Amino acid sequence: MDKEKYFVDNFERALTDTWIQVYYQPIVRTITKRICGAEALAQWIDPYNGVYPPSDFLPILEKHHLVERLDLYICRIILDDLQRAFDMGVTCVPTSINLSYIDFEDSDVVEGIIGMIREYNIPKRLLTIEITDFSTKCQDKQKVEFIRDFRANGCNVWLDDFGRNGASLEGLKKYPYSAIKFDMRFFDDVYGADGEDRARIILSYTLNMAKCMKVGTLIKGVDTEEQYAFFKRLGCEMAQGSYFSDPVPLSEMYHLDMEMESLEEEPYYRAIGQIEIENTLIKSGGFRMVTSEAMAVVEYMDHAYNFLYMNEASRMYLKNLGLTKDSAEKLFNQRSGMLQENLHAFIRQLSHGARGVRLFFLLGDKIVDLKGDFIARNAKTGAIAFALTNPPATDDSRSRAADFHKAMEGVYLMFDRLDLVSLPSGIIENTYLNTYKYGGIHPGMDFREAVMEFADQYIVKRDREKFLEFINIDTFEERIGEDGYKFLTENFHTIMDDGQVINKNYVLSRIHTDDNDMMLIAIIRIDEAGTSKGSTDKKEG
Repeated sequence: MDKEKYFVDNFERALTDTWIQVYYQPIVRTITKRICGAEALAQWIDPYNGVYPPSDFLPILEKHHLVERLDLYICRIILDDLQRAFDMGVTCVPTSINLSYIDFEDSDVVEGIIGMIREYNIPKRLLTIEITDFSTKCQDKQKVEFIRDFRANGCNVWLDDFGRNGASLEGLKKYPYSAIKFDMRFFDDVYGADGEDRARIILSYTLNMAKCMKVGTLIKGVDTEEQYAFFKRLGCEMAQGSYFSDPVPLSEMYHLDMEMESLEEEPYYRAIGQIEIENTLIKSGGFRMVTSEAMAVVEYMDHAYNFLYMNEASRMYLKNLGLTKDSAEKLFNQRSGMLQENLHAFIRQLSHGARGVRLFFLLGDKIVDLKGDFIARNAKTGAIAFALTNPPATDDSRSRAADFHKAMEGVYLMFDRLDLVSLPSGIIENTYLNTYKYGGIHPGMDFREAVMEFADQYIVKRDREKFLEFINIDTFEERIGEDGYKFLTENFHTIMDDGQVINKNYVLSRIHTDDNDMMLIAIIRIDEAGTSKGSTDKKEG
């Protein structure tokens, strides 16, 4: 069969009898894996010869100047579908139509599409225009005017197949595109590890170049989990391909097991996607080295932190701290502790749009010095996103770290002892002693048994009953409540090993760790006026 003749002769019938149908392929936000858009693709479903993909008939229709009719026909179907979904209250996502360079040779096509857009009672940005780089086939001035006309009428305009021909960079410089689409075919002719490294570096710099220009980025042709993860790590904003879904009828797309991103949230995620993320890896002497600043993008919502993205330098920084992405997230989401107190002040400033907010805390024996910059607020959920970076060390930051270490030593000297008890098991997990004058409780002991011995040996008889009620681990959680920052405190006369009776301040607090909830018991010496004193006794243990 002469396909060219068949398509030309049957084109009008294909439109009239709806042999040409519109299928939709989802576009996914890489950091959320939610559907944030779709591309409309024409399918010629022939009752006699089966299904023809666009690659079979589009070049022929372009050759015979029939593609203008096809694109107007497809645009009408897209707008009808969007209007029906919008009227039904269904979450609608921006849908793109591919226009041929031939459409731009005739202003009637552009004007026809803009006229259609005005007929419908839907947000105009629900229609996206995709064009290939045809700067050699269209006058620059005319092309700029057409793109501006579409954008003036609420449509985003995307550059398709970026990087597939030499004119793409020139086109990006000349024309006001909203986003650029890369193609997985960019890797088709890449061979070996060196070639992959070169491709990665080119893509990394190109992605950041687009972000600098506030141009969105999308990779199409993603067919595997590995490809998706690769481009997510590079900071590519959106992805499309069979890994998520093949092109399907509109009704099927809305029933995919994937959440839909609302139009209300789109500016928030677009702002996140356009954050410049350095992600450069270079080879030196056979070793791979990160040459960029550690950066993570974090979302804060409903008192919880979610690390949306982190670059390679950030992963290495966490590794040096003994953390992974998951354990860092758990650390930030603990419900109590010194870090949480710092985070409260930190997030308050960021929620008001602040930039350059410092977060300084001790993690084990390491000083963590971070900087937060507000990115955007989600208009629908109220969540805020911020960039978290590790600024280069300076003389000032090193001095602050040394001062902080000295301050922490002073904090420990305030206490006679600190004990950590696992609430689920009732076992004493850790003990810190700062005096040799009394003991009685040691790690590994059952707290309920140990505290009875401690009360008999160290608490004066008149205070003993009240002390046991106060330190009762079985009623502790009920008394302290859900507020992770609340603590309980009482004074009890305590008998030291040398027979001296001293009034001590006992403090109970709840600590949340990665593994379980703990009860912290702290003992502070106080003078007769009730003022706390730091112990000056020799440290033991």
